[in-house]
Amino acid sequence: MVGNVNMTASYVTVIIPNGVFGTSTQYKNHDPKRIQHVEIVGDEVQLYMTKEHREQAIAEFESYLTLFQQQVDVGEIELLYGAYERIEYEEHYLIIRCYLTSEQYFEYGFLAINETELVIDAMYYQLYKGLTPSITFEYIDVETNAQLGQIQYP
Repeated sequence: MVGNVNMTASYVTVIIPNGVFGTSTQYKNHDPKRIQHVEIVGDEVQLYMTKEHREQAIAEFESYLTLFQQQVDVGEIELLYGAYERIEYEEHYLIIRCYLTSEQYFEYGFLAINETELVIDAMYYQLYKGLTPSITFEYIDVETNAQLGQIQYP
C-alpha cells in the first residue's frame, strides 16, 4: 500500500501520480461537488475532499464495476455486455478477467471501449483506497481457458 491517501481530521487527500490519467497539468476536476480543491504538487495531482465524499466515490466506482459484471451475469443481450460470457475481478481489481469465445474476442471492436471504462473505474477505486494503481486486464477463451490477450495498466 502506498501513501496515496493522507487522512487529517475529517478531510483526505487522494494523490494521482503523473502519467496515470495523462499529465498532471492536464487534470480537470470533473467532480467539484465531492472534490473541494485540486492542487498540482510537483508532478502529482492532489484531490482534497471529506472522508465521506471519498467513501461515496469509492462506492460509486465499485458500483459501476459490479453493475457491469451483473449485466454480463444475467446474460444482458445489449451489445455492450453481450460479447462476454463472464467477468471476474480479483481483490481491489488488481486483475480483471473477461471470459468470451475467441470469435467474440476477434470480432467485437468495441471491447477496447469497455476495457477502458472498466480500467478507469478500477484505477480510481485503487487510488481512492490509497493503493498504487495496477491492473492486469485479461481476455480468456471461455471454451479452452486459453489467454487471448492481456494488457497491464498503467
